[in-house]
Amino acid sequence: MTNLGRTLWMILRSPRRPACSPLGPCTTPFRVLPTDLDFLMHMNNAVYFSVMDTARGDWLLRSKVWQRLGKQGLHLVVAGETIQFRKSLTLGQAFEIETRVIAWDDKAFYVEQRFVREGDLWANALVRIRALDKQNRPVDTNAVLPILDAAHVKSPPLPEWVTSWMQTQGALRNTIRPVRAA
Repeated sequence: MTNLGRTLWMILRSPRRPACSPLGPCTTPFRVLPTDLDFLMHMNNAVYFSVMDTARGDWLLRSKVWQRLGKQGLHLVVAGETIQFRKSLTLGQAFEIETRVIAWDDKAFYVEQRFVREGDLWANALVRIRALDKQNRPVDTNAVLPILDAAHVKSPPLPEWVTSWMQTQGALRNTIRPVRAA
């Protein structure tokens, strides 16, 4: 089963699973499939990002965020992400991804996605998500919060490690140069 198969399965199952808060947490179950493995017989690094996408889709559907944003002509995109691995997932192992918004500023939401197996943290990821309008222009998060029924909610302070990550991402973004044909 590829990620398309997982995504379709998630879309079919989401309406039958409990609702979750627009800010999370939302827990999505998975199992390591044969197509997830790399030559070392553990889950390929790229697959982690792929299943994170599926888990965020589950969160967006079960919290009704997807539907609410769509009615306003808005959508969410990943602006940056990073992951830290603690243990390798192998064939057949069941795991869950816990998705939750940990903070936001005027430009983006910062979403933590934790890979948990049998109550233990196996990997932890941070995803920076921006809201865009129909013309793909950035939308201030303060305009998005009322759509999420969270206008009254104040962001927790950005953890220092998130601020540090943002600075590193900004420095990296400034080093990217367009490729020019010879």
